[in-house]
Amino acid sequence: MSSMTGPKGAGTPLKGEAFRLRMERQCSAIRAYRNAVLRDSGRRLSLDEAALEWIERFADSFDASCSNHWR
Repeated sequence: MSSMTGPKGAGTPLKGEAFRLRMERQCSAIRAYRNAVLRDSGRRLSLDEAALEWIERFADSFDASCSNHWR
């Protein structure tokens, strides 16, 4: 069994790896949101400010879009 796959080499990421990948995708989406806000409205957000706004607006739909992907 490799460290990147589940039991019996099923090819599925372990829970910790899936969580890490999900967090990386979320961080990437937050950075893209921050850049879009600057481009579209001229507002300069810190990463923390962008994260708070993004979470309020998009976290639920992000989780829904990933739910099937991470199972």
